[in-house]
Amino acid sequence: MAGRGHKKEHRVNVTTVKHWEELLNFDGLLVVEIYSSWFGPCQVMTSTIQQIMLMYSDAESRIKWPVINVAQLEKERKEQVEEKEQKIQEMAVVQRRRSVAGGEPGSKEEDHGTTGTEEE
Repeated sequence: MAGRGHKKEHRVNVTTVKHWEELLNFDGLLVVEIYSSWFGPCQVMTSTIQQIMLMYSDAESRIKWPVINVAQLEKERKEQVEEKEQKIQEMAVVQRRRSVAGGEPGSKEEDHGTTGTEEE
């Protein structure tokens, strides 16, 4: 028999948040295996995965078995949040500079607070 003794790996290693989000749009069955750096993916599941995938001739198109290292994805997500926060801070600095330099056209800063009536 061709391929006897060779076990095909059916797991899909999820390496990025974007890849995970794409898998969530899969129309078939998702069997998700989640692990972290301190305990790793389950090796016992390999034979179960193999049996399930052999039960259906079109299993490759009906079932996906994503394996997710949550520590890796959490690190990526944290980096993305930090990048967004940095961009927001940079935009705030630019806005402050514009405000100090006389404001944007049509803004309240442009009239420099002179309304003709001052209290105190």
